Amino acid sequence: ATLAANFPSRVLGTVTLSSHPGLRSPFERQQRASGDLLLAAKLAALKTPQELRSFLERWYSAPLWARLSERRPEAYGRMLSKRLQTSPQHAIHALLGMSLARQPDLWPKAGSSAGGAPA
Repeated sequence: ATLAANFPSRVLGTVTLSSHPGLRSPFERQQRASGDLLLAAKLAALKTPQELRSFLERWYSAPLWARLSERRPEAYGRMLSKRLQTSPQHAIHALLGMSLARQPDLWPKAGSSAGGAPA
């Protein structure tokens, strides 16, 4: 989406799934960054595999995941097993490195012929 927004003459169109055009204000970015730092601190405090499992089970019980463990228990089990192999330190680096707080605001370019409308 960023490439299409910055170079609309070079991109005929895009399909963006599970994306966000960015936060609109510095305040929103600061709020998101603060929340991400709190989450990173929780991850850093995990010392045992059981603590990581408990963290992940709470994480995946959020409304975003819409009862995945009930609807698709086999898929949930595979996903949880894979996530349990991730070290909390790697998760922290991914969280902070790919935070929405770091993403540029693409709203002004959203809806352009190449950028498409945010869904």
